[in-house]
Amino acid sequence: DRAAGAGDVAAAAAAARALHAAGRLVPVQAGQGRGDEVLVCRARGLGGELSGLAGCAAVLRELPAALAAAAGQGGAFEVPAVGEPPALQLARYAPGGEGYPTHLDNDPAAEGRDVGPPGWRIADRALTAILYLNDGGEWDAGRDGGCLQLPESGEDVAPVGGRVVLLLAEHTPH
Repeated sequence: DRAAGAGDVAAAAAAARALHAAGRLVPVQAGQGRGDEVLVCRARGLGGELSGLAGCAAVLRELPAALAAAAGQGGAFEVPAVGEPPALQLARYAPGGEGYPTHLDNDPAAEGRDVGPPGWRIADRALTAILYLNDGGEWDAGRDGGCLQLPESGEDVAPVGGRVVLLLAEHTPH
């Protein structure tokens, strides 16, 4: 929790709302179990309409180094060798809308997982980092849903603004 500061989360949430209002988020597989709209952008050099995302993007870019440092200090977990992400995905789910079927972000059985330039392929994903931008004042998990479901542990993770959730992309269904 609080991996990103309240100011960065508020700026990113405002930018996300503006991008949605401007039609810059694209619906993904509507009617096929996914209810999100996304925008994929480079992880660095966020200017113009994306400038509000810069603070939260920096938090996500710095995660690999922070994890490696924590593991090097005798952390109780193994960290895959990951580098700074070349791209980030902004996803928006409407309150009361469709969720997302249980999946792996790097499914070894997925068609086309090796398609695309290095760093952008599904097969290149080792770690998934989710940074929530929800404003606690407007989001109620009981009313709106939106919890990340982890079926193997039976846990639901509430989408609290500033919270980062890390998942092993090839091994953690969600």
